[in-house]
Amino acid sequence: MHYGVPTCFGCKGFFRRTLKRTKEYSCRYNGNCVVDRYERNSCRYCRFKRCLEVGMDPKAVRPDRDAAGRSHPIRHRRSRNSLGEIALEDEDDNTDDWIRKLPVDMRTLLMQIMNMDLLVAHGDTTEDAKKIYPLPFSSIRQILEEPHLLDGKRTEIRYETFRQIQGDELAAIAHRRLIACIDTVDHLFSLMDLHNPQDKIAIIKSSYAPLSIFSFSAATAKMTKQRDILCLCNYGFIPRDIQNTIGDLFHLGNHVVDRAIDELVEPFRSFNFKDQEMALMNAIVVLNPHIKTLSAEAAEQIADLRGM
Repeated sequence: MHYGVPTCFGCKGFFRRTLKRTKEYSCRYNGNCVVDRYERNSCRYCRFKRCLEVGMDPKAVRPDRDAAGRSHPIRHRRSRNSLGEIALEDEDDNTDDWIRKLPVDMRTLLMQIMNMDLLVAHGDTTEDAKKIYPLPFSSIRQILEEPHLLDGKRTEIRYETFRQIQGDELAAIAHRRLIACIDTVDHLFSLMDLHNPQDKIAIIKSSYAPLSIFSFSAATAKMTKQRDILCLCNYGFIPRDIQNTIGDLFHLGNHVVDRAIDELVEPFRSFNFKDQEMALMNAIVVLNPHIKTLSAEAAEQIADLRGM
């Protein structure tokens, strides 16, 4: 039994290394590779997807143990992979002091939250976002009760400065951010072993806008020094004056873009957020224990988790 299901030692090691290094893989064949004892090394993206499908649990991976089960403190260094993305790799000398000083349980929680962020941003389709969104569902509750409805509905989330986003893409961005919010809440509630759908709905409704704005702003501060653009989650950006050129801005109306650039992006650049800090801030933005409609159990557990 490895991480909750019977697997071979090879897949046990692969699963643990994938989570520990938080490296994002991609598939050249749209996620349809054969994964068996003969072909499992051909595509790491499909192999990791298969690990999750059979039930291997990321929360069961201990970050302070090596392959032989020996305990070691976590050591990481920041590096960039072939796509220019930040990755964490093992390193004994360059770990941030604040991570090194964390107790094991807190380092475990940090790794779980970072893995959660990777899963939330991961895409399961290469379909044009404008063909997928708006979502054809009547309520958030319907999605929570039938999570398979979102299968194949997640485009990859990535913040870049490659191109200016057009007005007809904003609806798709709004819906992709909604899915990201639902997935984030789902993962965090699983972490806390909470399952009340009413609590989930309350958190999703309260955190959708602030989580979207924080994500846009923090990613922009990290990706570029340009002072008049805001990066969104579909490989593009919008200019400061977008309100003057596009009518329906969905969740970016009421001068939100101007305010985000001036009041968030600029300060965030001076903060120089690290990946770990951004992941923790995402969780803090989402988990608000003061929502009036939350159950007492959820409010208490959320307060406890934030307090860690």
